Amino acid sequence: MALIGIIGQDFVFQARFLDASNTPIAVPDATIEVFRFDASTGDRVVLTPSTVMDPAVPSETGRYTHVFTVPDTLEDSTAVYAEMSGTDPGSGDLIRLTEELVARIDPSSISLGLTTRFF
Repeated sequence: MALIGIIGQDFVFQARFLDASNTPIAVPDATIEVFRFDASTGDRVVLTPSTVMDPAVPSETGRYTHVFTVPDTLEDSTAVYAEMSGTDPGSGDLIRLTEELVARIDPSSISLGLTTRFF
């Protein structure tokens, strides 16, 4: 299920890194890259190049965040992806997580075409 982000507003991506036994771990290099695919060419368009993620506040082992401002240039229902990665310090394995965000216009400006009538 895709997450919903409002065009022109901040959205917080979160990642929780787990080791092979599903125990939360602090990774030394949590990063995120945010991108979309060009509708006409299918090319990957990077919106946020590889950036270090911040530890979550309040602190929680293995949880990192990144504040992403959904660009005003995106059209309604554009899919945006976040690829988050970090290295398990115990095994050296690279852990990758991907989230999908659907960019939507401000919900308060959506008209459903409904009219109220009192009888």
